[in-house]
Amino acid sequence: MKVYWIERDAIAIANTDNQETYTSIDEAKQITMFCIKEDEDFVSDNTSSSGIGMNEEPNIPDEFHEALAHKVIQQGYERKPEALQLAGYFKTQFDDAIREGKKSANKDYDGSSYAVRGHDY
Repeated sequence: MKVYWIERDAIAIANTDNQETYTSIDEAKQITMFCIKEDEDFVSDNTSSSGIGMNEEPNIPDEFHEALAHKVIQQGYERKPEALQLAGYFKTQFDDAIREGKKSANKDYDGSSYAVRGHDY
């Protein structure tokens, strides 16, 4: 049986019969991985090696940067009872952007949808 695991930002693939002893595979294989990458936290510095600074951009696609602004504006309006209607508007804008992001995430680069299929080595 083939097994894999992620360690030190690399993927390891091995053979095992008993889940106790592992041996390296004999031949090279091409592997395509679809995964989720988490971004760093936002920090108040202009630039930072420990997070996303004020002069830096997150790793999400450019067309979804505005969604972050919608969420922050929504949270700001939620602190003012007289502006709750505006908070609802920006929540709707944020939710729409999230829906579009999920649609985009389920598309391949050529626009077709893809599915993850199991493969027997």
